[in-house]
Amino acid sequence: MPLHRKGLNRALTENELDFQDCMIDAIEANCNLFAPIDVPIIKINVDGTGSGIAFMLTPIGEETRFMDGSRDRMYAFQISARSPDQLQVLNTLFSINRFIDGLKSGDIKSKNGTFEFINAVIRSVPNLVQADTHGFLYVSNFEAELLLKE
Repeated sequence: MPLHRKGLNRALTENELDFQDCMIDAIEANCNLFAPIDVPIIKINVDGTGSGIAFMLTPIGEETRFMDGSRDRMYAFQISARSPDQLQVLNTLFSINRFIDGLKSGDIKSKNGTFEFINAVIRSVPNLVQADTHGFLYVSNFEAELLLKE
Protein backbone atom coordinates (compact mmCIF):
# COMPACT_ATOMS: atom_id res chain seq x y z
CA MET A 1 0.00 0.00 0.00
CA PRO A 2 1.50 3.41 -0.97
CA LEU A 3 2.50 5.80 1.80
CA HIS A 4 1.52 9.45 2.06
CA ARG A 5 4.01 12.22 1.42
CA LYS A 6 6.61 13.24 3.97
CA GLY A 7 5.31 14.01 7.44
CA LEU A 8 2.26 11.75 7.33
CA ASN A 9 2.84 8.43 9.01
CA ARG A 10 0.02 6.36 7.62
CA ALA A 11 -0.66 4.48 4.43
CA LEU A 12 -3.14 5.63 1.82
CA THR A 13 -6.43 3.79 1.98
CA GLU A 14 -7.48 1.87 -1.11
CA ASN A 15 -9.87 4.59 -2.33
CA GLU A 16 -8.04 7.68 -1.02
CA LEU A 17 -7.22 10.21 -3.74
CA ASP A 18 -3.49 10.04 -4.53
CA PHE A 19 -3.32 12.99 -6.95
CA GLN A 20 -1.19 15.11 -4.62
CA ASP A 21 1.46 12.41 -4.26
CA CYS A 22 1.44 11.59 -7.98
CA MET A 23 1.76 15.24 -9.03
CA ILE A 24 4.61 15.81 -6.54
CA ASP A 25 6.41 12.68 -7.77
CA ALA A 26 6.10 13.91 -11.38
CA ILE A 27 7.37 17.40 -10.52
CA GLU A 28 10.31 16.00 -8.54
CA ALA A 29 11.19 13.66 -11.42
CA ASN A 30 10.94 16.27 -14.19
CA CYS A 31 11.98 19.62 -12.73
CA ASN A 32 15.27 20.95 -11.45
CA LEU A 33 14.43 21.49 -7.75
CA PHE A 34 16.74 22.80 -5.04
CA ALA A 35 14.87 20.84 -2.33
CA PRO A 36 12.34 18.02 -2.01
CA ILE A 37 8.69 19.08 -1.85
CA ASP A 38 7.02 19.29 1.58
CA VAL A 39 3.27 19.17 2.27
CA PRO A 40 1.48 21.54 2.97
CA ILE A 41 4.01 24.17 4.12
CA ILE A 42 7.76 24.72 3.94
CA LYS A 43 9.24 23.25 7.08
CA ILE A 44 12.02 24.89 9.08
CA ASN A 45 15.21 22.89 8.50
CA VAL A 46 17.35 21.37 11.27
CA ASP A 47 19.82 24.24 10.91
CA GLY A 48 17.01 26.77 11.50
CA THR A 49 16.76 27.93 7.89
CA GLY A 50 13.45 28.04 6.10
CA SER A 51 14.52 27.17 2.57
CA GLY A 52 12.35 24.68 0.73
CA ILE A 53 9.41 23.97 -1.53
CA ALA A 54 5.82 23.11 -0.55
CA PHE A 55 2.67 21.83 -2.26
CA MET A 56 -0.87 22.51 -0.98
CA LEU A 57 -3.98 20.98 -2.60
CA THR A 58 -7.57 22.25 -2.24
CA PRO A 59 -10.78 21.06 -3.97
CA ILE A 60 -12.65 23.95 -5.61
CA GLY A 61 -15.98 24.48 -7.33
CA GLU A 62 -18.71 22.01 -7.96
CA GLU A 63 -18.25 18.51 -9.25
CA THR A 64 -20.11 16.86 -12.10
CA ARG A 65 -21.40 13.33 -11.41
CA PHE A 66 -21.73 10.78 -14.20
CA MET A 67 -23.98 7.70 -14.45
CA ASP A 68 -21.03 5.33 -13.97
CA GLY A 69 -20.29 6.88 -10.55
CA SER A 70 -17.26 8.86 -11.69
CA ARG A 71 -17.04 12.58 -10.93
CA ASP A 72 -15.31 15.46 -12.71
CA ARG A 73 -13.74 17.85 -10.18
CA MET A 74 -11.39 20.82 -10.21
CA TYR A 75 -8.58 21.07 -7.66
CA ALA A 76 -6.50 24.13 -6.95
CA PHE A 77 -2.94 23.70 -5.82
CA GLN A 78 -0.28 26.12 -4.77
CA ILE A 79 3.45 25.59 -4.94
CA SER A 80 5.57 27.84 -2.76
CA ALA A 81 9.34 28.10 -2.64
CA ARG A 82 11.65 29.97 -0.28
CA SER A 83 15.41 30.49 -0.30
CA PRO A 84 17.90 33.29 0.38
CA ASP A 85 18.78 32.96 -3.33
CA GLN A 86 15.94 34.77 -5.11
CA LEU A 87 17.02 33.60 -8.57
CA GLN A 88 17.06 29.97 -7.37
CA VAL A 89 13.45 30.31 -6.20
CA LEU A 90 12.30 31.92 -9.45
CA ASN A 91 14.11 29.41 -11.66
CA THR A 92 12.60 26.53 -9.67
CA LEU A 93 9.04 27.84 -9.92
CA PHE A 94 9.42 28.68 -13.63
CA SER A 95 10.69 25.13 -14.22
CA ILE A 96 7.60 23.76 -12.44
CA ASN A 97 5.33 26.12 -14.42
CA ARG A 98 6.82 24.95 -17.75
CA PHE A 99 6.37 21.31 -16.74
CA ILE A 100 2.75 21.73 -15.64
CA ASP A 101 1.92 23.87 -18.69
CA GLY A 102 3.12 21.02 -20.94
CA LEU A 103 1.05 18.26 -19.31
CA LYS A 104 -1.55 16.47 -21.40
CA SER A 105 -4.51 14.29 -20.47
CA GLY A 106 -3.29 11.09 -18.84
CA ASP A 107 0.26 12.35 -18.14
CA ILE A 108 -0.19 12.07 -14.36
CA LYS A 109 -1.13 8.49 -13.43
CA SER A 110 -2.91 7.39 -10.26
CA LYS A 111 -1.14 4.59 -8.43
CA ASN A 112 -4.36 3.34 -6.81
CA GLY A 113 -6.85 4.05 -9.62
CA THR A 114 -8.67 6.90 -7.85
CA PHE A 115 -8.40 9.47 -10.66
CA GLU A 116 -7.70 10.17 -14.31
CA PHE A 117 -5.77 13.36 -14.99
CA ILE A 118 -7.56 15.56 -17.56
CA ASN A 119 -5.50 18.77 -17.59
CA ALA A 120 -3.81 21.48 -15.53
CA VAL A 121 -3.50 25.22 -16.01
CA ILE A 122 -1.33 27.92 -14.48
CA ARG A 123 -3.45 30.46 -12.59
CA SER A 124 -0.58 32.72 -11.51
CA VAL A 125 3.07 33.02 -12.39
CA PRO A 126 5.55 33.15 -9.49
CA ASN A 127 4.81 36.17 -7.33
CA LEU A 128 6.61 37.48 -4.29
CA VAL A 129 4.76 36.94 -1.02
CA GLN A 130 7.44 37.80 1.50
CA ALA A 131 11.12 38.63 1.89
CA ASP A 132 12.58 38.11 5.38
CA THR A 133 15.55 36.61 7.21
CA HIS A 134 14.64 33.15 5.83
CA GLY A 135 14.80 34.41 2.25
CA PHE A 136 12.43 35.16 -0.59
CA LEU A 137 9.05 33.40 -0.57
CA TYR A 138 7.29 33.11 -3.93
CA VAL A 139 4.15 31.18 -4.91
CA SER A 140 2.55 29.94 -8.12
CA ASN A 141 -1.06 28.79 -8.34
CA PHE A 142 -2.52 26.08 -10.54
CA GLU A 143 -5.76 24.22 -11.25
CA ALA A 144 -6.13 20.60 -12.28
CA GLU A 145 -9.18 18.84 -13.66
CA LEU A 146 -9.55 15.25 -12.49
CA LEU A 147 -12.01 12.49 -13.28
CA LEU A 148 -12.51 10.83 -9.89
CA LYS A 149 -13.24 7.10 -9.80
CA GLU A 150 -15.57 5.34 -7.36
